[in-house]
Amino acid sequence: MLWAGISWRGKTPLVVVGENLNAVRYTELLAECFLPFKDKFYPEGCTLQHDNAPVHSARHTREFLWTLKLRIWAVHRSPRTLTA
Repeated sequence: MLWAGISWRGKTPLVVVGENLNAVRYTELLAECFLPFKDKFYPEGCTLQHDNAPVHSARHTREFLWTLKLRIWAVHRSPRTLTA
């Protein structure tokens, strides 16, 4: 699995996530990769967009993001389509 972030002003490092991504690992990725990017390119603040995947909406993640006072734009995922 790969993880990265993009914006109008630049991109985060591309990270290879070798293990299953859980909320703890997701917040570690944010701390290690997103926060330095945000501080460099968006010192005035920014909005983090994610798709409400379980790791994005987990209590651990929500509490982590709340402590950072980040604005969140959660895009709701569309239901999976079934194919025959």
